[in-house]
Amino acid sequence: MGLSARLFFDNNEAETLFTRISLTPEQLEDARAKKDKLLELFKPELAASLEVTVKHWLQGSYKNHTLIRPMQKGDEFDIDVGVYVLCDAEDEGLSALEVKQLNRNILEWYVSNRPEAKVGESKTSCERLIYPSSFHIDIPIYYYDFETDTCKLAIESDEWVDSDPKVLQDWFNKKVSGLTPKSLAQLRRIIKYLKAWALIKGKEDGVKIPSIAITALVAEKYVEADDDDDAFIQTAVNVASYIISNDTLNNPCNGGDLFEFKGDEYEQIKSRVIALKNSCEFIDKSEDSLQQYVLWGATFEHMFPPFAERIDEVSKKTNLPAITVPPKINVRHLEKMESYFLVK
Repeated sequence: MGLSARLFFDNNEAETLFTRISLTPEQLEDARAKKDKLLELFKPELAASLEVTVKHWLQGSYKNHTLIRPMQKGDEFDIDVGVYVLCDAEDEGLSALEVKQLNRNILEWYVSNRPEAKVGESKTSCERLIYPSSFHIDIPIYYYDFETDTCKLAIESDEWVDSDPKVLQDWFNKKVSGLTPKSLAQLRRIIKYLKAWALIKGKEDGVKIPSIAITALVAEKYVEADDDDDAFIQTAVNVASYIISNDTLNNPCNGGDLFEFKGDEYEQIKSRVIALKNSCEFIDKSEDSLQQYVLWGATFEHMFPPFAERIDEVSKKTNLPAITVPPKINVRHLEKMESYFLVK
């Protein structure tokens, strides 16, 4: 077992890095219920307006079981729900911009009697339903033609562009198909740890590695280990080595760039990744659990379990002397005058 293993993940449900970055069952159930209610009303309205069959497909971290909780107060986690109109929209003369605007109109109707929700600013490729300081649902609209197996996304510039998130999910599923359920669960936890690290280190400037890129890299670079701290170290070093040497990451399905860094973003990411790699390599060689704890704390900051609550694990192997005699504290009440003279 790695010296920090139980600080990362513990089947006994102790407070760990995994529990601290994961959504609670209550958060997941609330988000699921709100998502289901939206789709229950949204899809029939869109279908009636366009006179076509409408389906949906969950995508992103929600689909892949790698959602993490917000890293800062007031932030939101996100759910991606792709909505599909089942026809060749271009042959039918459906404007991508008009369909995208219809998407927004239906969302505005939906929130008209739901004061807890609001419609966010239009994104290039989707509209957003927001439950402030909780979560938001991104809703892109695609058309899918069964006859030609064509899938295209409606974007703001009034274009239908090639895009099929299901293809990337299928690639991921195939990539990890040889893993046991236990190993697959660990791989997903590694994705969550790296996503949390990326959000924490990007909290000041918003520059981070996209979640989809982290997912693809971990699927490619994952190193299985008995314990999560060791698996994280080896996988993170592999991922970091790739990023340090490459400013792009090919989409394994269509060749597009999954990083999509702009300006000097790559250099900012690169410096953070170098620091992560150095820390992981140092921790890997360290045999001092307290030293490891300090470095993990610097890596995951406020999301790492507090020292006082997991002191048994941290003190297993350290160069510090053991405390064998607990301190005794005596408290006594002093009369006002006696207290005064003691202070003097």
